[in-house]
Amino acid sequence: MHHYRSARFMLALLLVAFSFGNESRASIAAWSPAARALPPVSMWTQYWSVRVRAAPGGAILTELDLDQEVLVTGSTIDSKGMRWARVTLWGALVGWIEMDLLSPGPVPNPPTTGVPVAPHPVGPHAPMPFQAQAIAATRASLRVSPDARARTLRTVPAGTEIAITRWATDSHGRAWYGTSSPAGAWVDAEQVTMLPTKHLADLRPVRGVGMWLTPPVLEIASPDSIVDAALKSHITHLYVEVAGSNGFYGRSTLDRLLPVAHRAHIAVLAWVYPFLDDLPRDVAMSLAAARYVTPTGDRVDGLAADVEQNMQEPYVRAYSQVVRAGLGPRMLMVIATYPPQTYWGARYPFATVAQSWDVIVPMDYWNVSHHTYSAADAYAYVTASIDGIRKATGDASVPIEVLGQMFDAFGDGRHSPTKAEVLGALRAARDDHAYGISFFEWNHATPEEWEALQTPLAAP
Repeated sequence: MHHYRSARFMLALLLVAFSFGNESRASIAAWSPAARALPPVSMWTQYWSVRVRAAPGGAILTELDLDQEVLVTGSTIDSKGMRWARVTLWGALVGWIEMDLLSPGPVPNPPTTGVPVAPHPVGPHAPMPFQAQAIAATRASLRVSPDARARTLRTVPAGTEIAITRWATDSHGRAWYGTSSPAGAWVDAEQVTMLPTKHLADLRPVRGVGMWLTPPVLEIASPDSIVDAALKSHITHLYVEVAGSNGFYGRSTLDRLLPVAHRAHIAVLAWVYPFLDDLPRDVAMSLAAARYVTPTGDRVDGLAADVEQNMQEPYVRAYSQVVRAGLGPRMLMVIATYPPQTYWGARYPFATVAQSWDVIVPMDYWNVSHHTYSAADAYAYVTASIDGIRKATGDASVPIEVLGQMFDAFGDGRHSPTKAEVLGALRAARDDHAYGISFFEWNHATPEEWEALQTPLAAP
């Protein structure tokens, strides 16, 4: 793979030299953008925030990060002498980038890594409304206040049904549930389990192939261009980042995108990123995003929570239970997790989340080391993830949507998954009966990865 790309670097250099060295600037400036076609060749962005435009000097379609691969298919020079490269954007649209912002090869830059942040839960928080039915998972202490040091009113044996009317957090940020019998009593959320809730949500919005979109593209690209590209690549649903522990910041995104996507029969799920260091704040943020209604009357087709920071079972349990109670059994709720075969995934409370969430979405990012990967590698990784979640939950039919990799884990422009790897992940999701598959993420997917989505294998 590396030898193949090195050959393309040299070809790109030759093409650039031929295109702009053998013709006079005056004659090139007279050409239309479409008149100067080039054999398709990969080039890479040299800077951050490289703008892709609808025409040379025209409206901005999106911005690209450093070392993102683009497929150059043509060139021109505008009336001001600016050189432009015609590129294929998102596997479907034509865009233009200043040629001086591109390079035949990636630019060396330090790698970036992401790891879970050690949680620093905050509290206490005053009682908040919460209606649910639960049973004591163990012998449970009912206390006079939401505090492990508070006086015990009485204890109840495991299996006792408990009616919950409110919730609060203590000084450690841990959740407590207020009971109606005896009135005024509190029980540690870790000591109870919600009575099984029937999963009544419609799972069809996550059937097929999905893509995850981040604010940089959502805030710049037009909804029409996103939806047009999605349709051409067999994409059935979009995960759009709209909220996190810093608040619900994606209202305008939903206002613009939801009506356009729904007219094209593309589902949109509100993607939120709770750190779970402040449970009441994260619950409120998640409920606000899931319940939002645009001026056109459109609503999101589900809530997707990316829970990858504080993964301690008591916090994940309380967040999951309270959000489910707030949204009811018919709202589609999906949760992004670590794959079970990873260090963090082996510690993930899969059995807990399966009780509240309709679909589990493991982040199956297989291409994370400095070596060549094959379709078989991606296939094996995805299969191990699906099988591991079924084992961890004890449910062979638990709905799973694979979250595949379409980004360079090292950020150096050299290690994005290949088309073959993406096809391997698609085959694994199909063969192991995953409910669907999605990919992270839209604006970093390479031309080769977009091409994989346009194969018959990805079609509904």
